[in-house]
Amino acid sequence: MNQEKLKKAKYEFFIALGIDIVITALVVISDFWVAGVLNDVRSGSGQLDQSTISSIDFWSYFGWSTTLTTIGVGITLILWMGQCYEYAKETLKATGFAQERWKTLGWIVPFFNIFKPYQVLSEIYKVGAAGYVGGNEWKKSPGSGWLLSWWFFWVFIHWFMWFFVVIERTMTRSIPYTLSLNRAIDIYHINLAIFVCSLIVVGLWFRVVGVLTQRLFNRSDRIMPVPLVGTKVAAAGNGNSSIIPTQKSSTIVQSLFSEENL
Repeated sequence: MNQEKLKKAKYEFFIALGIDIVITALVVISDFWVAGVLNDVRSGSGQLDQSTISSIDFWSYFGWSTTLTTIGVGITLILWMGQCYEYAKETLKATGFAQERWKTLGWIVPFFNIFKPYQVLSEIYKVGAAGYVGGNEWKKSPGSGWLLSWWFFWVFIHWFMWFFVVIERTMTRSIPYTLSLNRAIDIYHINLAIFVCSLIVVGLWFRVVGVLTQRLFNRSDRIMPVPLVGTKVAAAGNGNSSIIPTQKSSTIVQSLFSEENL
């Protein structure tokens, strides 16, 4: 049951990512088209008629829909992380989580959102370690180099996007009533850079969530009963028998996707 709930949370997150990709791709295409139209007008090879202006207005308002898809991605991501913790505690019998309470606040509290989400994902990664035997022993597992590298990239690209958003807003407010063609074209080019970066981030989330979820599933597959092979020994003088454990079964540990080589 816990596995099905975690699978469902992952698929819901993937659906939200897919919707966000489609909407963002449409915004990228529309911005590219508008920039081309304005370039034609600037060069004198085109002109803005009422139909074209109406289309530009429509796509400008359509761009705000990415705010809704971003919220949807954020909500489903938090739900997925919650199911990861539930699966780890109930199925893998893991304890000692210190970052679970940050799975929501870690994304929205300033400054903390630079490192808390990574710590949450790192806990989820470690609890799926091959050598984990239960309780809080997962804390002794090493972290992931590829996960840390991805997080550094995630922080950098979001700072990059934020920087260009500030530039765009500054350029837009600098001329409140009229906007030159050159300034408008620059703004659309900045929009293109922002949304292309967004597409890259969303695409990488598929890989990260897929790997972390599969690690948890693979970890549960390694949890096997440990039967005792006993030998009956007759007790001297009274004919009673007892079981003396002589051998423990061993488990085969497999690595996940060779993710440490990513």
